[in-house]
Amino acid sequence: MRVVLKESGTLVGTVANVFNFGASDLLEVMLASDDRQDRSSSSKLNSTSCGRHVWVPFVEAIVPEVDMDKREMLITPPKGLLELNLHSDMRPKKERRQLEWKERKRLQQHLIPAKKKLAEMCQTHVLEGLKIGEKVQKSLLARQIVNIDWKLLQHALQSINKPFHSFPEFAGANSAKLLRHSIRVSHEYLRNHTSKQKDDSNYRLYKEGLQLLSRSKTAIIVIINGNDCDEGDSVPNDGGSKTSLGQFEDLLFGCNGFMKVEEESMTVPLIVVSPAHLIQSYRECLSDNDYFGMNSEKVWVLEELQLPVVSIPIDQNGSKILLKSPWEILQAPIGSGGFFSLLLSHNILPELNKMGVEYVQVCSLNDKATILHPLFLGLVSSCRADVGIIMFESSKGEDECDMIFSMRHIIRISRQIEKLQFCAIPEQHVHVEQVDNELVTNYPDAPNSYRLHCPMYASLNSCSLDATCVVKVFE
Repeated sequence: MRVVLKESGTLVGTVANVFNFGASDLLEVMLASDDRQDRSSSSKLNSTSCGRHVWVPFVEAIVPEVDMDKREMLITPPKGLLELNLHSDMRPKKERRQLEWKERKRLQQHLIPAKKKLAEMCQTHVLEGLKIGEKVQKSLLARQIVNIDWKLLQHALQSINKPFHSFPEFAGANSAKLLRHSIRVSHEYLRNHTSKQKDDSNYRLYKEGLQLLSRSKTAIIVIINGNDCDEGDSVPNDGGSKTSLGQFEDLLFGCNGFMKVEEESMTVPLIVVSPAHLIQSYRECLSDNDYFGMNSEKVWVLEELQLPVVSIPIDQNGSKILLKSPWEILQAPIGSGGFFSLLLSHNILPELNKMGVEYVQVCSLNDKATILHPLFLGLVSSCRADVGIIMFESSKGEDECDMIFSMRHIIRISRQIEKLQFCAIPEQHVHVEQVDNELVTNYPDAPNSYRLHCPMYASLNSCSLDATCVVKVFE
């Protein structure tokens, strides 16, 4: 039978054998061949067997649909499962065993402090999956535990019962102070006007911003929201969306085109933050378009930061981390504010510092976004601001604003993550739990959990309003 990723329609391979080890059946899936290099096992593949295989536990949580008529099964593997047990290494067997041993040892070393953290936070129920199931399943759970950002999780949990102010609330409460360092322009002005006329009131700001661009003192972070990708969009086998990819291309082509008009070289660093299932699509988009004229060595595509989904507390014991299965932690993206931690954990901040970057524009992927316009950068620079807010007056969503941060502000927040504000969003999530020594699947009929959310404006409470400026954009 063919094995296909349910979420994206990507062909993984074909079932070659089925083994039973007591707890459940284990599928040996021969991977489809791939003529491209540096692809993961979940990349686009054709139907020809290439001799490599992965193990897939034949359980409902991972193989929810089996179509006997189509000879096809849809799988929803936990993150990393296919890559974790991919048998494709062509190195000598002895060398592979040594590397596998080192990797297991490294994992165990990191797992010890992670277990202590779980015990400190009264979350030891997460460890039960390490006692049962197949080796692959236990390894997957161990990796998920190790990869949790414990400092951020503890801070987020402490924020559950604290008040959280949305961006409109923040802007409304501080409107008088914010207006002291602000300008108001039309969207049409930004698209077509380059302030070359010296009698233009924004000419000085425009020239100051252009200087920053020409000296490569800026960087871009584009936040890809998985919710922006419509399920109905038809993009063959890449898991992406024509809508989101089209917006991404328009955004970077517009940026590149602007720099060419000004006859300046495009050397700004670019960081793309994407949901896991869309990362390959955006990497291909960048590669296929020759990185839109950018230096490929200054481009990073990162997976968005996730934190465990936790239960709504019903007693003094507090919230509990929820499990999708005994070997998979239920997790959700934390929002655009996760880029602070990502830059630190991926060691990108030192790289940006070496490049001399002074300001970073962070924008969500939408049809209003305008990146690296000299007017934005010139205002932030002239005000010596740490934060510049680009507000679209027609936007209804509270997250629909772009922001420019000084590097000193990003470094400060990345190292003092407790300054970020979180809000707990009530949601319904199916999960498994142990009741009287038996695993029971819980199907809630009301909100039973919190998604820990942190938008990019969550750092504003730690920034002086005197160090904040605003560009108001109207239609």
